[in-house]
Amino acid sequence: MSPVDLFFLLLRHALWGEPVSLSEDRLSHEQYVDLMRLGKEQTVMGLLSQTLIDNNVKLESDDVFEILGLIHSVGLTKNKLDEATTNICRMMDEQNIRILVVKGQTLAPLYPLPALRQCGDVDFICHPDDIEKAVRFLRDDLGLKLNDEGSNKHANFKMDSVKYEIHRTLTNFAYPAHQRYWEDVIMKEVWQNPYKVTVNGTPVPTLAPTYNAIFVFVHIIFHLIVDGIGIRQFCDWAMVLDRESDHIDKPLLRKHLEGIGLMKGYSGLGAVLTDYLGLPKDKFPMEISNDDHRRVASLVDNIIKMGNFGHNVTYQSAKGPKHALEHLVRMGKQSWQFYKYAPKEILWRIPYFIGWWGKRIFRILTPYRKSSKTVFQK
Repeated sequence: MSPVDLFFLLLRHALWGEPVSLSEDRLSHEQYVDLMRLGKEQTVMGLLSQTLIDNNVKLESDDVFEILGLIHSVGLTKNKLDEATTNICRMMDEQNIRILVVKGQTLAPLYPLPALRQCGDVDFICHPDDIEKAVRFLRDDLGLKLNDEGSNKHANFKMDSVKYEIHRTLTNFAYPAHQRYWEDVIMKEVWQNPYKVTVNGTPVPTLAPTYNAIFVFVHIIFHLIVDGIGIRQFCDWAMVLDRESDHIDKPLLRKHLEGIGLMKGYSGLGAVLTDYLGLPKDKFPMEISNDDHRRVASLVDNIIKMGNFGHNVTYQSAKGPKHALEHLVRMGKQSWQFYKYAPKEILWRIPYFIGWWGKRIFRILTPYRKSSKTVFQK
């Protein structure tokens, strides 16, 4: 069995309890290293580690100690971010600032063992009417440094050693009509349909299931065509579709996918969920074509090659015009390969990207201009 085949076999067990059948009930150190390298690149080390334990796979002693340490570390990080999530919700509620926490800690409860989902930071979006108030509160009242360099949709900050992202919009479409539909139709409905999940015993506002099933996918496909995306994000999508199946309005979901031009991408990328991660086909909200099934192998090869958010393939330059050119070349390659999944978005992505980099360079070159330094005040 190849490392990639073993990787997906163990993931299916972690997600659904699918039986693990190995020709031998042990992994050599070399096999273990290959497996965990994939786990690290795809940010699912916690899921793989627990599956090895659950199936009594024999490992060398140092490898056993390592996976025990990994499970402990992932759990500690999750607890810390759970607390950070409820803390930011409490702080914003006290200021009468409406927010929705997305991804991360709001998705972990959907997993069979939530403590095994690897976490990064805490993402939340503010209501459009409250965003300036939120920025003033964080920056002026709490004295936090908000950095929106490189983004026109969010700013990041750190509080109590936890990284946060405050969003004014959840995503940026390159095709203007799609962005208008997202903001004027989908996000309007999102704020009109409040929904909460329990994190660390506390109700946390987030996206309702139908909108979560859209947003998690949109996050995946845009990272895929720009840099690359990891399997953990597909695991999140699979968990949303499976656990929230009865609460997802499938006709509404399909209507909104048509509105943002991503119906084909939804079914195409969905083949990863059914063919590799084991999501039951009846839980996927639309038919996946034979062509989608045929194309999925090359898609998975790209996911494995690029790593989570494209981190497997390093840039020669960390910033500046050379980095922008490298990014443009990478995006061109990704877009060419996955053009069929989002044709309008991909055709508009290059001019959108050039404009985005132009604005960013302008801000770097004109730091004395107040307009170039403000956060979310365009």
